[in-house]
Amino acid sequence: MTWIAGEIAVLVANIGTKDNALQSAIDEVNTAMKNAKLSLDLQLDIRNHFLRVQGTMAQQEELEAFFK
Repeated sequence: MTWIAGEIAVLVANIGTKDNALQSAIDEVNTAMKNAKLSLDLQLDIRNHFLRVQGTMAQQEELEAFFK
Protein backbone atom coordinates (compact mmCIF):
# COMPACT_ATOMS: atom_id res chain seq x y z
CA MET A 1 0.00 0.00 0.00
CA THR A 2 2.87 2.36 0.82
CA TRP A 3 4.50 1.67 -2.53
CA ILE A 4 1.28 2.53 -4.39
CA ALA A 5 0.89 5.77 -2.43
CA GLY A 6 4.50 6.67 -3.26
CA GLU A 7 3.97 6.03 -6.97
CA ILE A 8 0.85 8.19 -6.98
CA ALA A 9 2.77 10.99 -5.25
CA VAL A 10 5.46 10.81 -7.93
CA LEU A 11 2.86 10.98 -10.71
CA VAL A 12 1.15 13.99 -9.14
CA ALA A 13 4.52 15.75 -8.74
CA ASN A 14 5.36 15.10 -12.41
CA ILE A 15 2.04 16.54 -13.52
CA GLY A 16 2.67 19.68 -11.47
CA THR A 17 6.15 20.07 -12.95
CA LYS A 18 4.85 19.71 -16.51
CA ASP A 19 2.06 22.20 -15.85
CA ASN A 20 4.54 24.74 -14.46
CA ALA A 21 6.86 24.35 -17.45
CA LEU A 22 3.98 24.75 -19.89
CA GLN A 23 2.68 27.83 -18.07
CA SER A 24 6.14 29.42 -18.17
CA ALA A 25 6.37 28.80 -21.91
CA ILE A 26 2.89 30.26 -22.47
CA ASP A 27 3.84 33.33 -20.43
CA GLU A 28 6.93 33.85 -22.59
CA VAL A 29 4.90 33.52 -25.80
CA ASN A 30 2.27 35.95 -24.50
CA THR A 31 4.93 38.50 -23.55
CA ALA A 32 6.63 38.22 -26.94
CA MET A 33 3.34 38.69 -28.78
CA LYS A 34 2.39 41.73 -26.69
CA ASN A 35 5.84 43.25 -27.21
CA ALA A 36 5.42 42.72 -30.96
CA LYS A 37 2.02 44.46 -30.70
CA LEU A 38 0.19 41.71 -32.56
CA SER A 39 -3.58 41.91 -32.91
CA LEU A 40 -5.65 40.03 -30.33
CA ASP A 41 -7.02 37.70 -33.01
CA LEU A 42 -3.52 36.82 -34.20
CA GLN A 43 -2.36 36.31 -30.60
CA LEU A 44 -5.24 33.89 -30.02
CA ASP A 45 -4.42 31.95 -33.21
CA ILE A 46 -0.74 31.71 -32.27
CA ARG A 47 -1.54 30.67 -28.69
CA ASN A 48 -3.91 27.93 -29.89
CA HIS A 49 -1.33 26.64 -32.37
CA PHE A 50 1.36 26.70 -29.66
CA LEU A 51 -0.83 24.68 -27.28
CA ARG A 52 -1.60 22.09 -29.97
CA VAL A 53 2.07 21.71 -30.89
CA GLN A 54 3.18 21.52 -27.25
CA GLY A 55 0.58 18.83 -26.52
CA THR A 56 1.71 16.75 -29.48
CA MET A 57 5.38 17.12 -28.53
CA ALA A 58 4.70 16.12 -24.92
CA GLN A 59 2.80 13.03 -26.05
CA GLN A 60 5.65 12.03 -28.37
CA GLU A 61 8.23 12.46 -25.60
CA GLU A 62 6.14 10.38 -23.18
CA LEU A 63 5.75 7.62 -25.79
CA GLU A 64 9.49 7.54 -26.44
CA ALA A 65 10.18 7.40 -22.69
CA PHE A 66 7.69 4.55 -22.36
CA PHE A 67 9.42 2.52 -25.07
CA LYS A 68 12.80 2.99 -23.39
